[in-house]
Amino acid sequence: MPKEIDRYKRLQQEVQWEIRRAHRWYMEEIVSESHTKNPKRFWAYIKSKGQEMMGVAPLKNSDSFLRSNKESKASILNHQFSSVFTREPDGQLPDKGPSPYPTMPNITVCERGVQKLLKNLNCHKASGSDELPNQILHTAAEELSPILTKLFQFLLDTGSVPRDWKDANVVLIFTKR
Repeated sequence: MPKEIDRYKRLQQEVQWEIRRAHRWYMEEIVSESHTKNPKRFWAYIKSKGQEMMGVAPLKNSDSFLRSNKESKASILNHQFSSVFTREPDGQLPDKGPSPYPTMPNITVCERGVQKLLKNLNCHKASGSDELPNQILHTAAEELSPILTKLFQFLLDTGSVPRDWKDANVVLIFTKR
């Protein structure tokens, strides 16, 4: 067994040496006088090494002026995002009279269901606005499920949603094109 390990390590070093040698040869080919004969190859390599991060292009605000600083662009994008949602007034909904449809039975939240949902959380996803990592919710599912069951049932019974749950964090995620 030690003989195979020594052979493996020796071969690994040889491969690394060959890779480095091939890279040096490639670089010499690109940078040498051949780049004057074939500048496309040279500039393609230079462009591939550039890690350019342009970000979000300047945006027009409602006053039709281009805004380029980070705060202004974030504000413009946040305004655009929030403008597509309906702003619901706080308080009781207006009475629409008797419904022609049969009433729905009450929804009951069970502890087992809440616990199952917590256990099925993907621990590799980002945390929500509460900034609690999913790993904590997953690990403490048995301890948290009775409390959350009572909270969810209360919210369903009263027909209310906490104000914090109506807010959203707008986060830009840049993707490479």
